[in-house]
Amino acid sequence: MFTLSGGHVFPLYDAAVKGGQPLRLVDVRHEQTAVFAAEATARLTRAPGLAVVTAGPGVTNSVSAVTTAWQNGVPLVLLAGRAPDYRWGAGSLQEIDHPPLLAPVTKRAWTEHEAAKVAGSVDEAFRLAMTPHRGPVFLDISLEAIYGQAEADLPAADVPAPFTAPPAAEDISRIAALLRAARRPVLVLGSDVWLGGAEEEARRAAEELGLPVIANGQARGVLPGGQRHVSRDRSGCSRRRRWSSGTGAISSRSQASTSSPDVPGGGWTRDRTAAWAPGWATRSQPGWPARPRRSCCCSATARPASR
Repeated sequence: MFTLSGGHVFPLYDAAVKGGQPLRLVDVRHEQTAVFAAEATARLTRAPGLAVVTAGPGVTNSVSAVTTAWQNGVPLVLLAGRAPDYRWGAGSLQEIDHPPLLAPVTKRAWTEHEAAKVAGSVDEAFRLAMTPHRGPVFLDISLEAIYGQAEADLPAADVPAPFTAPPAAEDISRIAALLRAARRPVLVLGSDVWLGGAEEEARRAAEELGLPVIANGQARGVLPGGQRHVSRDRSGCSRRRRWSSGTGAISSRSQASTSSPDVPGGGWTRDRTAAWAPGWATRSQPGWPARPRRSCCCSATARPASR
């Protein structure tokens, strides 16, 4: 629990220290730091991070960091104190309605007013943060509820929060249709590959589809740098790919026949029809007959060679 101490949330500290499973408390000097630390923990552990802030300025100080987690799709829960309901509108200490401030940059922002429902609301916040598409969730608790006592049905502790959600069948069909129709498809892997635990699936997709890959954000390192695959496209042409997850650098070359006069001695020649497409490049040299570019699959018309 990353936090900056405040009177509105003292009962949470007591629970962290005296509870059946003690929770480590990390005290910081600014609420923004608490949320940034919770985001970093979530990124590394792929479990939701937790930050606790007091009411009023404690919440407003955290908004920028929550916005960062929202933009990055990082699961974290921000719990906050709140002025008492029975004095609401009378100008109690640090009285401010927090959820409208956090709603635009969270998956959900709401207030719990009943002590008996605190445990269920906190459990819902953690589950919602981990439900794809992941992100921050905000919950503040009124002073009466957080200091109060009540009989409550505790959520089942052995039910894990949803880690991944299977895509809809119609979405898979649409993606497959787009890939079939694409002339130069590229596979872009983002941070959700890591946060969603999909690195093995991403690797299999890159190998089986034979697509060039660009890794972005936390997906860097999901695919080993410098690894080569040889795949076969729809026309039967062999293609050699090299993808590097560290830099996103991709090269594509096609092998010319050793008997072809286009390339003396055969070997490798860069295909200039497309960044990722296989084909043969022709060179204009004195004494060589002009020959059209051979296209394997990606270009219906021949293009002149250029340097």
